Parts: sequence; C-alpha cells; structure tokens
Amino acid sequence: MAFKVLDLFSGAGGLSRGFYDAGYEVVLGVDFDKAALKTFKENHGQAEAMNLDLFDHDNIDVIIDFLKNRKIKLDVLVGGPPCQGFSVQRRGENIDPRNQLVLEYVRLLKEIKPRYFIMENVGGILSERGKTFINALFDNMK
Repeated sequence: MAFKVLDLFSGAGGLSRGFYDAGYEVVLGVDFDKAALKTFKENHGQAEAMNLDLFDHDNIDVIIDFLKNRKIKLDVLVGGPPCQGFSVQRRGENIDPRNQLVLEYVRLLKEIKPRYFIMENVGGILSERGKTFINALFDNMK
C-alpha cells in the first residue's frame, strides 16, 4: 500500500509529481489556479484536483471533509504556500496578505496530522518578516 499524499497550493503539481513518480499515491491537489489544476490532474493519475481559495478559511474544512468522506488517512502533506511576501527581493511594507496562507497550511497540518510533511518556501521566510509564521508552524507541530 502506497503512502497517500495531499498537495496544498499545488499549482501544476511539480512537488507532488516527484512523489507520484516514486510510487506514492497522490490523492488530492488544491490550488486557486484552474489552469494549473488542469495540468495537475493530467499528471497525477487518479488524483482529485480542487479549485479552492484558501483565503476562505472554511475551505480547509472542505479538504478535511474530502479526506474523511473517503476514509483517507493522509501520510504526507506537501505544499508551497505563496512566498512572494517573504522574498528578500520584496520592497515596501512587510505586510502581505498572502503570508497568511502559511497559517492555512499549518491549520491543515494540525487537523490531519500526517506522518510527514514538506513545506516549500523561500529563505526569506526565516527572516524577521516570516518569524511569526515560522513560530506558528513549530508551535503547531507539538
């Protein structure tokens, strides 16, 4: 039985495609970009693709319900929350609404408790700009 993988902020699914190629069962990709999800669906076998806006906090519940209704115990959560707000190239205010989406990743991580997770982002998330979000991630891993 293959480990089950969910790709949050999947885009076209580059991160989860590596898992798929290694024999993991990618069960779901979630993103806001419909065109990217079309590519995701075509490149991940039987995986489902959900077009969800994760600024709507209720949509994490949609993902949780999807897993519960299909009796899927997730082994691996992968994802790359938007990184533009943490980029060292970013100029101006430290406040970027997209940064909040890291907390949606954290919320799903806490709710589904997979065996493993990978969160991809930029090095700037470790700077002062990302400190709050990294602390939230580690606090919720306890």
